[in-house]
Amino acid sequence: MEMPLDRKIWVTLVLIAIGIVVFFGVLIFKDIGNISLISSIKTKGLQEECENKGQGQVQCWEDLLSETLEKQGISAAFDVIDHMYEAQSDCHGYVHIIGEEAYKLFSENKDMELTSKTYYCGYGFYHGFMETLLHTSGNIQKAREFCAYVDKQLTEQVKGAEAACYHGIGHGAVDGGDPRYWGDIEGMIKPSIEMCELVAETEFQLYICATGVFNAIDILSLDPKYKLDSIEEDPYWLCDRQSAHYKEACYTNMIPPLLRTMQRDFSKIAQRIETIEEHEEDYSLTSMMEGIGENNYSMRYIVMSALFHEYARANLTKAKEGIMLCHTLKDPRSRIPCIEGLSGAFMKYGEPKIEYIKGLEFCNLPELAKDEQIACFQHIITRLRLWYSSDVASQICKTVKEEFQNFCPDY
Repeated sequence: MEMPLDRKIWVTLVLIAIGIVVFFGVLIFKDIGNISLISSIKTKGLQEECENKGQGQVQCWEDLLSETLEKQGISAAFDVIDHMYEAQSDCHGYVHIIGEEAYKLFSENKDMELTSKTYYCGYGFYHGFMETLLHTSGNIQKAREFCAYVDKQLTEQVKGAEAACYHGIGHGAVDGGDPRYWGDIEGMIKPSIEMCELVAETEFQLYICATGVFNAIDILSLDPKYKLDSIEEDPYWLCDRQSAHYKEACYTNMIPPLLRTMQRDFSKIAQRIETIEEHEEDYSLTSMMEGIGENNYSMRYIVMSALFHEYARANLTKAKEGIMLCHTLKDPRSRIPCIEGLSGAFMKYGEPKIEYIKGLEFCNLPELAKDEQIACFQHIITRLRLWYSSDVASQICKTVKEEFQNFCPDY
């Protein structure tokens, strides 16, 4: 039966409309793709330009990050960090910038794609995010909610993101904006610790938040206007007077001013750390964050390890010299934490996504004694989930010598 004329006209009009939508849809999609491609090509060109800037690299990379964040978003900005690592391996400050921009999106309830790459460059993303949040709104509940959101979103990809987030809270809690407290370190610390005590729901969250507080004090001490000269004279006087819960957080985060005060004489600084008085209640909680259970590492052990994180951070290409330095330390109890510190630095400050390659190469160096090699493999393998998904960590585990695979958790 022949279709009525009016229906033929109606069907024809519908088909024409569909054709128009498809035609222009293809054009729009093509335009979007072209814009994305052009943006990507432009970014790559700017990356190459930054690499050739010499002394102007820092400002160039900062400008490129800001432009990428504005036009392509957070994920693309972390891709820039991937590319820039060879030229600027000390990238902590750059990921601060990404964290600051992420807070703006979060505060405006805009879509914000969290990625496992937020661990890059010592978790500086969370420092930037929380500093901006707390200095802008001071909303403790929002800070707690964001850390819970981070944990929920990223726990399958990387462990340790929530801990880094609470460290960021402590970092952001230190507000140098009130001149009444300039020159009064304890006056600056007190409200920040109180904020940590308010926001933390567990003992460990409190501890890790406190590490951020002391980290921020170190940074403020670099600016003469805050009048924190006593930090530069003897950084550990502040730590010696802290309560047991906050001592290790302070000692570890006062290592940078120690490096400045003692002209980066690692042997001399190690001797200072060896004088730290220890009590049973001072045992560190740090190993809880690292997913290896409570190993009862002593406070001095953790601080010594942190010191040699800093050595390797600036000397990733001088691994053998680092081992020799560990072997010359005065107290034999410092040798193993020194080696662990070196091995951990390859993971914390190594090239994003492939940190483990240099780390495991370090563990295999013939200059390491057997107990040092064991400590090295244990330190890296048991912490792989801080940087990688279970699947990736499992694959990495299969590449190590069979004798060390007993350190591989059930990923």
